[in-house]
Amino acid sequence: MENLVIVTKSELESVVAEQLNKAISRFEERLATMMEQQQPQQKECENLSIEDLCKRWKISKGTVRNYMKSGLIQSVKFNRRVLFPIGEILRAEANGVNRF
Repeated sequence: MENLVIVTKSELESVVAEQLNKAISRFEERLATMMEQQQPQQKECENLSIEDLCKRWKISKGTVRNYMKSGLIQSVKFNRRVLFPIGEILRAEANGVNRF
């Protein structure tokens, strides 16, 4: 049998607020760690090939080409190579393009 604990409304509010603050702090720490890990990979002058983009988004080359045709992501042609500026990739990711 479980014990019954009686608390006042203000005590309950303070316990809930304390736990929420702890959870938010842990979330912020994890988010900061994730951002630090991604920083070295995101150079503004970097360009990704179709193969690199396929690996990053875990999609096929055909899907990347479909995204290009439909205007969801912009590419740059360099001779016969198709490249994607990192700024364009980050913009597309922010808009949820890689989450179809």
